[in-house]
Amino acid sequence: YRARPSTLAINYMVQPAHDGGDTSFCDIVQGWEALPLEMQQLAHGLSGMYAANPRANSKDKGVAIHPLALPHPRTNRVSLYLSERSKELGLQGMEGKEGRAMIDEYLRYQLQADHVYTHRWAPGDVMIWDGGQTLHKRGEFKGPRLAKAVRAHLPVDSFAAPQGSWKDIDPASFPHWFFNNAEDEHYRP
Repeated sequence: YRARPSTLAINYMVQPAHDGGDTSFCDIVQGWEALPLEMQQLAHGLSGMYAANPRANSKDKGVAIHPLALPHPRTNRVSLYLSERSKELGLQGMEGKEGRAMIDEYLRYQLQADHVYTHRWAPGDVMIWDGGQTLHKRGEFKGPRLAKAVRAHLPVDSFAAPQGSWKDIDPASFPHWFFNNAEDEHYRP
């Protein structure tokens, strides 16, 4: 999770791992729609906290804060913008056990089996998803794997993006599609 997450992601598999490495995709709009009304109402006032740089040592991680209820700017459909990674820091104003327990309760609805598709990669596969409406998680793998990941930051009026994530960006200074290739996955032993 970042302060300004990508709105669209594209993964191209050159060579999948020989063992593992499947990617699961969760429809977080369905996760929202599965919630009881009381939990939806409560979610409108909650924000998840994420280590913005989880690989850094604890003092350099930084924090990204995103609302749990994320409406799509064109359809107004709401997604439950939350993942297991928020359990590390909790919900804003509800850190610790209380926050983790509430996150678990929301995830119980979000991660229902009928909301999740797991993709077993083959050479040449391409997956494209909207980061504001889809949660993804790559499984562990053994052996080498070569994939190309591209993240696009599309206009905020067309795709869901966490509140405030575009406030420091002047869209006129970028082309219509702005790609960030900094997340390329390279050969990993």
